[in-house]
Amino acid sequence: MGSTTIMVSDGLKRTLASMKLYENETYEDIISGLIEDRKLLNQETIEQIEQAKEEAKRGETITLEEIKKKMQK
Repeated sequence: MGSTTIMVSDGLKRTLASMKLYENETYEDIISGLIEDRKLLNQETIEQIEQAKEEAKRGETITLEEIKKKMQK
């Protein structure tokens, strides 16, 4: 596997270092984990949007006013 060097700001490097789950974790490990999390989040978000669309089509919605009334009780 080849490798390359990327430039990041000192602030980002500190942030990445603070995200280490264990002492020997590499920046590549951290970045790979973030990418995987983002992929999952995106897929989960897409599924939630599709679910919400279906609920709206079935009329399973609630207005903001109804939510406000429920919150006041």
